[in-house]
Amino acid sequence: MSVQDEMDACQTSKNSFEMFGFDFMLDDSFIPWLIEVNLSPDMSYSTHITERLVKSMGEDIIKVVVDNKGKKITKDSDFGQFKLIYKGKY
Repeated sequence: MSVQDEMDACQTSKNSFEMFGFDFMLDDSFIPWLIEVNLSPDMSYSTHITERLVKSMGEDIIKVVVDNKGKKITKDSDFGQFKLIYKGKY
């Protein structure tokens, strides 16, 4: 099953969302390779780096899900450090 198939299979109701964890590896030429996609990513603070990342991601999730709810999404929308890479149909 492809990543897209898994994501399509996890469609949720209109008033909820799911978070996926994407694991990448960089090769010697700094080309990223997708290793796996986690349907239940670990959100624990296992190191001081992951603590910063998880806290930042939590704040940015609120910007995406709550602060932008009902607003027209434009290139100037505030998603924190997230980038809009695909806009699906509602």
